[in-house]
Amino acid sequence: MKKRSTPSILGLVAALVLLAGFASPATAAGEWHLRGFGAWVEPDVDWTQTSAGETVRVTSDGAFGFGFDAEYQISPRWGIDFGALTAAPDINVELDSTVPVFSVGTSDNPAFRPLTAGVNVHLTPKAKVDFYVGAFFAYVLYDDLNLRLRAEIPVDGSVMVVEDQVHINIDNDFTWGGLIGLDVPLGQGNWGFAGTLRYIDTDVDTTDEEGDRTTIGYDPLIVTFGFVYSF
Repeated sequence: MKKRSTPSILGLVAALVLLAGFASPATAAGEWHLRGFGAWVEPDVDWTQTSAGETVRVTSDGAFGFGFDAEYQISPRWGIDFGALTAAPDINVELDSTVPVFSVGTSDNPAFRPLTAGVNVHLTPKAKVDFYVGAFFAYVLYDDLNLRLRAEIPVDGSVMVVEDQVHINIDNDFTWGGLIGLDVPLGQGNWGFAGTLRYIDTDVDTTDEEGDRTTIGYDPLIVTFGFVYSF
């Protein structure tokens, strides 16, 4: 399955990064921003395949997670950022068969752990509220998928129960993403509220027990909310 086209929001982020770069002040800021946050991760998984009378559909649910990032602001405009987060959204698998007739629904919640490194461009360097955009590389760590299947198949007036466990390997992925962020100071001290909207362009590359490979778009939107300590 091919990757979907990149959302237009990332084109806007890239344009803002370039425009801010041309106007970047040369004075070094030398300030650290340490952020800890909760995160809502919403994968965009909706994949269907039909073959030999069987239809497999894979979808996902959102999940809460948590993470952190550390940004060193090298000038009033530019910052270098490193971060990580973890969450475990459900992956749902539905299997419908016409010969024999049965239906199976199962799910697992493999962990999703992106490690990121990138640059942030601060668009309001002289304002109290810090609005910034960023672009980053990401190395995404995935847990494997372990599914428990239980199907009840009608056979000659009776019901045959079939149970099985399926292990599906998921490869880690090296990719990229973008973000829009906001830091709002709390009073006159070093603490503030921090929030971001992030997107990561990543696929789930799977290998089943028979060696068959499948690529499914994951492409999560991530909303983070937490606190920042600047010094």
